[in-house]
Order: sequence, then structure tokens, then C-alpha cells
Amino acid sequence: EDEAFLVDGFDADKFVADHRRNLTLETLHGELEKYVAHLDDSLVNIINNDYSSFLKLSSMLVDIDLMVAGLRNPLKQLESKVECVRGVVNDPLEYQSALLDRFSCVHEKKKVIQLCLSAWESLEKVDHQVQQFQKKSAVNRVEGDENDAEEERDPEDEEDEETNEEALGRATQRLARVSFLGKENAVLPLLRMIRARARNLENSVTDELEKSFVNVVKSKKLNHEEKVTALASVLRAYVAINHIAQVETVFKEQVVMPYLEEILTRGRLDAGGPRGDACGLAGIFRDILQFIQTDCLSVLEASQDRKEGLGKIDFVGKSVAEAVYEGLKKRLPEVYTSGVADTLHSTYVTTRAFFDILEAFASNPVCLQETRGKVLELWNMSVYMQLRTQEFCQRLDAAMSTKLPRCAELCKGENVVFFPVSTMVLESFDACWSPKIFINAVSSSILKLSLQLVTRFIRWGRASVKYMRSQHIEGSDVDQGGVDDPLVIQAWSDASCDTLLYLASDCISVSNELVKRLNNIQEIMFPGLKEGNETREEGSACMSIQHVYTDILGGELLEVAKQAKTAVVEQLVKDRVVTLDSGVMTVAPMYRMTNKPVPTDPSSYAKQLLKPLGEFLDEQPEHILSTQERKEIAERVFCQLLTVFESKTSSILEEIKKTEKAVRRLKRGAVTGQMDSDKMCVQFKLDLECIAEQIAVFGVEPESLEQFKNVLNNLN
Repeated sequence: EDEAFLVDGFDADKFVADHRRNLTLETLHGELEKYVAHLDDSLVNIINNDYSSFLKLSSMLVDIDLMVAGLRNPLKQLESKVECVRGVVNDPLEYQSALLDRFSCVHEKKKVIQLCLSAWESLEKVDHQVQQFQKKSAVNRVEGDENDAEEERDPEDEEDEETNEEALGRATQRLARVSFLGKENAVLPLLRMIRARARNLENSVTDELEKSFVNVVKSKKLNHEEKVTALASVLRAYVAINHIAQVETVFKEQVVMPYLEEILTRGRLDAGGPRGDACGLAGIFRDILQFIQTDCLSVLEASQDRKEGLGKIDFVGKSVAEAVYEGLKKRLPEVYTSGVADTLHSTYVTTRAFFDILEAFASNPVCLQETRGKVLELWNMSVYMQLRTQEFCQRLDAAMSTKLPRCAELCKGENVVFFPVSTMVLESFDACWSPKIFINAVSSSILKLSLQLVTRFIRWGRASVKYMRSQHIEGSDVDQGGVDDPLVIQAWSDASCDTLLYLASDCISVSNELVKRLNNIQEIMFPGLKEGNETREEGSACMSIQHVYTDILGGELLEVAKQAKTAVVEQLVKDRVVTLDSGVMTVAPMYRMTNKPVPTDPSSYAKQLLKPLGEFLDEQPEHILSTQERKEIAERVFCQLLTVFESKTSSILEEIKKTEKAVRRLKRGAVTGQMDSDKMCVQFKLDLECIAEQIAVFGVEPESLEQFKNVLNNLN
């Protein structure tokens, strides 16, 4: 480890201590001896490799010790002389330093004494000023003039006389200086006593400041500029003694609250509308804003000077807003405790708009936001959402129980949807996001309510399909197919099965309408989307909302539409199967042991089998069933009829062939002529081809269906 020895400040003890962990001292000693021998060998090798350079270096170092000794001796002599001089000078310097320390201590004591004298003198002046203030107030009370700001001032003496506000300002500055001295030198008994006296005087000065502040604010003889100047002096005095919160409280209790007590009344609240609707709340807030712009304007302007530290005073957030909060809570609780959802929404939005305007007057928007939050928290948003949920659910239940009109009447409508419940779902959904109902504070609850409305419609649609299947397809008239929803039973009690097509159309339309409204919902919930300033969390939330509306709700609505169309197809098949079954059964008696010739025409049942299907499809308007949907329904009906046709004909032919086989055995093969089963096969083939011709009218190509080919081959 050559590097370890080349490090500046090599520490041998540390080196040994580090290596003792892994090696014994004897082993380490042996290793170091080997290393030294290696270095010696290396040095010899270096000398041998360049011996001439080594000799040159050796010659240069001859007498180097004598030269060093010659330099060292004069330096040692100089060092001894310097030490002698230092010993001579050091004692006077230490003496001078001690004198300076003593002088500094005396100076500090003198300074403290002067500060104490100055503080005591300031207290004497403040005490004298307080006595003058109290004497002046006593004289005013005797004379019946409680408002000293209303006193008429002589214009000629105005320049020489000091105003009451200026005197208070000087007094507070002196008190502030005394308080500072007391804090910095609290260990001195005299200053502790001075500080205690200053606190007593501070209370008296604060009382005079409060009187002066209120008098100037309410003064009617001072013009606006004089008010601003006087109030600025008073506010600077409050700032000097660090009583900012107190002046805000004084303004709230002495100026704002008395005004609010006059206007925060139930009579004003109900003005302009029915009792309980709180129509007058907007007027109350307008009056408060007018009060701020007139009576409070001088106070607000006086507190705008940030150079004097007045910017810390917040009369809007700490005084006006807090007074509004306390006034609403104490005098008009019905504003935020109404049991009517519209009233709660109106008062909430009005209050929020009031604070939005109030923010323009606030010097500290953060403080105003805190008070705004307290005020808006008075509204119980959970109660509001309960009222809205109850309101929408009652409307939706009423629409769900409305008896459905006949299909002929439904066709006359030109709306996007046909059922009253479908119209109500879309109207309620839009209403949830309208300005008359939506509130930002409960945006997630509004979203949940809108989803609940659509979900209730989906459940109603599923129950409707199940009920109609039980009544028209499965034939369960006793228990309504397990459907116990009275709303569904009442709505569909007189409806025909083909009404389900309109349900399917409404489900598809509602799904499409939800997708159209998706962007609007996202922009309402997240205003930053319009400007492209959405956060990552907002973007993720938008994706979740889109997934719920398009994939989940949209998928469920389309599934209900599919179920409704399937039920209609099953109803059509059920009616046609009865005709097909009875028609097929008439073929066997017609040719069994009757010696009739081979048929050349299809049976009468085959000619009329699909006529009702055609009439049904022709009755449906284009916006209910498109050409493609008609073709799909016809194809599904045809395929299911093929299944029944194949099953019936196979069983009949199998039975007939067994009988013919038995007859041939009995007659020992003496039977001549064409067999009855062959005639029946021909008849069934003619019937099948006739049915295929009818189904082709709807655009279905029977020859392309494997099932049709198989049945036809079996008959051949």
C-alpha cells in the first residue's frame, strides 16, 4: 500500500491501529521490515540505473549542513531579541486593555442609567398626556359633548395646536420605546418597575385610542382627507404598541356590528319574496358593500400605507367578514338552515358571490379566505344533497310509474327519447349540472347523484324487460316473473311487447346523450381544463369519469337495449312457432295413407307464416328500427323457426318411416308406388322454400345460412 505512506500528514499510530484488526504486531513488524528492505533494494537499483546523476546530486549536497547551520544561528538570535521586546511591551498593553474593559463597563452602565432616565421621563410625559386626555374627556362629559372629534377647531390655531390623534401617536411611540427597553434589560429592577408602570399607562392610552378611533370614524364634520389623516395617526399608534388585533376588534364591535344589527333582520331577509325564501339576502349584501364603500372608505384608505406598517391591519377580513359571520350565525341562522334545497342553494351562491366581491377590498386575501371558509361551512352540504336526492328521486319515481302510451302514440313524438322516464332522466341529469343546482363544494356528490339517476334508470329498464318477458313470453301471470317493483308493473301493465323496441331506442339515445355531455361535466368540475391548466390529479379524475360514463354506464345501457330487442324477437318467434307447429302437424294427416299425388304447392300455413312478422316490421318507424336492424331481427326469427321446423319435421318423418318399414315387412316388400314419407318430404321442402322466399324480402339471404342448407339437405 504505497499510497498510504505518500499521504500528507501520515499518522503512524492510526496506520498501526487500522492494521491491528487483521494482523498481530509481530506479523505487522515483519511485513514492514520486508517493505523497508524492498525500498532499500529499489533505491540501490535506482542508483545503479543512473549512477552519474546520483554522483552529481551527492556533490551538490556537500556542505549543505554547514550552510543550514549558518542560516539557523542568526534566526535564533533574532527570535531571542523579539521575545525580550515582547516581554517589555506586553505588561503595558495588558494594563491598557484592562482600563478599556473597565471604561466599556462604565459606559454601558451609564448608557443603562440614561436609558432608565429616558424611560422614566417618557413615562412621566405619557402619564401627563393621559391625565390631559382624561381631564378633557371629563370636561366633555360635563358639557354634554361625548364626541371630542366633533369639537369645532379654530383654523388660526390649527397649525400650532397638536391634534388629539397626534398626541396619542407620540404617547404610544414613547410607550413602545419604554417597552423595548424593558424587554432588552429585564434583569434590572428599575426597568422592571418601569415596565409595570408602562403596562398600566398602556391600558389608559389604549382606551383613549379606542375613543379617538371611533369618534373619527363616526365624525360627520371632518372631510374625507381629514378623516384619513387622523385615522392614519391612530392606526400608527396602534401599530407602535402592537395592538393591531385590538383595533380590528374595535372596528368590528363599535362600527360594523351596530350597522349589521340594523340590516340583519328577518324582515329584510324576506323582502321581495315569500317568507322563508331569503330573497332579501342579496339586498343585505349590497347594503354591506355600499357601507364599506362609503362609511368604511376612510378607514380602508388610512390602512393602505404599508411603509408605516399599516398594511398588517386587515379591516375587511378581520372586522367586516368576521362581523358578517357572527351576524349570520346569531341573527339569521335560517339563511343556512332552510329545509328547502332551492333556498339553500340561493343563499349559498349569494354569500359566495358577496365574498368574491369583498376580496377586492381586502388587504390580506388569505385572511379573508379563512373567514370565507368559516362562513360557507355554516351550510350543511350533506343536508342539501339529501334534499336534492329526494327531489330528483321523487320526480324519477313519478316518471317510472307513468303508464306507457301505445306504440302508435309514441311514434308521433319528435324528441330524442320516447318514454317519460327517459325524458326525466336526461332533464334531471342536466339539472344536476345547471347553475341553479350545482355547487363546487359538493361537485363529487353532484357527480354521484347524476350517476345514481342513470343507474336507477338502468335498473328500471332491466326490470321492465324481465316483467314483459314474464307476461308475454314465459306466461307467468302470477308472480310477474319475480319482478316486485310496483313502478315497473304500473308502467308496463297495459303495454305491448313491441314497446320494448322504444325502450331499446331510449337506452341507446340516453347513452349517446351522456357521451355528448361528458366534456361539459368535466369543464364544470375542473375549470382549468378550458385553459389547459389541469393538474395531474384532475387529468386522472377526468379519465375516471369518462370511463364510468362511456364504458360502465354506456355499456350497461346498451346491454339493456340488447335484452329488450332479444325479448321482442322471442315474442315474435313464440307467436310464429305456434303457427308453424300447427301447420307442420297438418301435413302428416294430409298424405298418410291417402294416396294423394305428389304435392306441387306449399301449404297454406307456410304462405301466411311470416306475414305478421312483415306487418310488425313495417309498422316500426325508421328511427326505431333501421333497415339493418330489421334484417337482423328477421334473420334471428328465421333461424329459430328453422330449428323448430327441423325438429318437428324430423320427428314426423321418422315416425312415418318407421310405420312404412313395418308395413313393408308385413307385406314382404309388396308395397308399390311412392311412399307417404317421400310426399311429405316434398311438401316440407316446398314449405321451407316458401318461407325462405318470404324472409328474403327483408334482405336475408337464406342460401348463405348453414342452418338452412342443412335442413334443406335433410329433406332432399
